[in-house]
Amino acid sequence: EAGGAGAGAAAASATAPAAAAASSVRVDEYKNMLKRLQELSTMKGHEKAAAASRFVDRYATPAAQRNLEIIQAFRGRLLRYLTWISTIKPDILTVQELDKYEDFSQALEHLGYTSA
Repeated sequence: EAGGAGAGAAAASATAPAAAAASSVRVDEYKNMLKRLQELSTMKGHEKAAAASRFVDRYATPAAQRNLEIIQAFRGRLLRYLTWISTIKPDILTVQELDKYEDFSQALEHLGYTSA
């Protein structure tokens, strides 16, 4: 019974490690982005301007712009919010109509904020 239901299950299980590896790469890149934002938030003057420019060069690529349109911009919006928050460093943030609270809250924790 080659090609039956068992073959489909084998093909699905073979792609699971590849999907897990790709997900791990995305998580690592996200952590690197947050680390760079946190470092940026502690800088001042010319050092901050240079670091911000490097950050933009790293993440604001043409491919990133295309991806932003494809994924309906949550990550792009999150990146813009986190960049703004790490630059302005407000004492209090309020957000309404936040569909991805857990993701946003987790990202804010890396910048030293807590949420309720």
